Order: sequence, then C-alpha cells, then structure tokens
Amino acid sequence: MRGASFCFASCRPYAAICIIAALSSGVLRGQTPSINTGGDIVKIQPIHDVTPIEIVAISANGQNVAGNKRFTSHSGNQWLRTLRVTVRNRTSLPIDGMTFMLRFPETGSDTSYPIGYQYEWGATMLKRRNPLSSEDRSPGIPLNLLPQQTATVDLGAHYQEYSELLESRLATSAVTQVELSTIIVDFANGIEWGGGQYYRPSAGSQQPTVVDPSEVF
Repeated sequence: MRGASFCFASCRPYAAICIIAALSSGVLRGQTPSINTGGDIVKIQPIHDVTPIEIVAISANGQNVAGNKRFTSHSGNQWLRTLRVTVRNRTSLPIDGMTFMLRFPETGSDTSYPIGYQYEWGATMLKRRNPLSSEDRSPGIPLNLLPQQTATVDLGAHYQEYSELLESRLATSAVTQVELSTIIVDFANGIEWGGGQYYRPSAGSQQPTVVDPSEVF
C-alpha cells in the first residue's frame, strides 16, 4: 500500500491516538548538536473508552520501545527506517483498514505547517471513494483484523516515500520527533471511526449517520 506525503495543512482535527517519538540525540533546527544522556522517549496518549484500536507495542532498530519510558538509540536517523507499531482491535467487529498520519513537528515554523505523511493500511474507504488520491489506485487487501487480535504495521518500510519531502525542510538525520496518529478505522460492515465518533457513510453529499458505540463494542 502506498501513502501520500504533504504539508500538514488540510486534515481536519480528528480525535487520535498520538505517539511522539522524542529521539533527542538528533540535531534540532537552529540549535547546537547535543547528546541527551537521559535517553529517548516515546509518549503515548491515553486511549478513550470507545477508541477502536490500542497501541500494544512499538519497536525501533529492532528493540522494543516501552511507551513513556526512556530508551537509548545509537543509530542516528535509522529509527525512522525501522519503526514498527503493533495494534489491537478493541471492538467486537472485524477491521478492514486503518489510516495513519505521521507528522514531523520539527519541520514546521511560524510561517509553514509541519510536514505530514498519510498511510492507508489495508482496504480503506478513503481509497475506495478517492482512488486517484492513492498512487497504486487499488482498494487494498482487507486486514481482516478480528476482535481482540493484533497486527503489526511496518511504517519504516515507507520511509523512502516521505524522506524526500522531509529533506526539503530538514535533514532526516536531524529529525528527532514524529507524531503518529490513527485518524480513521474502517470496519468490514461499512462502519467507520474518525473524529472521535463512529458513523456510516452516506451516498452522495448526504451527511453520514452517527453510530452509537454500543453497536461496535
């Protein structure tokens, strides 16, 4: 599956699970290079009762990274190439696809938005409705992630797709933070989650129908 790189300006504010990988041994823009002897840290925001997925494992450079615990990385920017995230389906319904957003806050400024990269994993409704927005123009293969099952997405495998855009603002070796959000979850029965609520998309320009979480959990 292919993703899309862009300047992070147009996405509406979804309620999201956020991970901030603060890999502080890198070089911040406009600052003197320094080494943080306290190690690096991945911060995970708490999930809500009706959040459909849970981040259960993160790894970089082949080592497990515990949320909100400092760790030491000695490989420079290689963590971007090796970032893997394991998610668990918390609902009672099979999941066909998910849409992630990787946002790089250090690439933003007072006059420009940070660079973001959107990755659609599995069979997403977004790709079905807007096939031209996806480079491979295919609907994707359903994940078929059953209730309480886990699956791992290799985000590092897509490094080349957004690294060139990153380099236009900041050397990838200097990137020390990434924010990873799950912005849309697509269920096999057609229900979607996004913006903090569940809904059924409607045909044409009609507003989607809001779904009570009790139909999902």
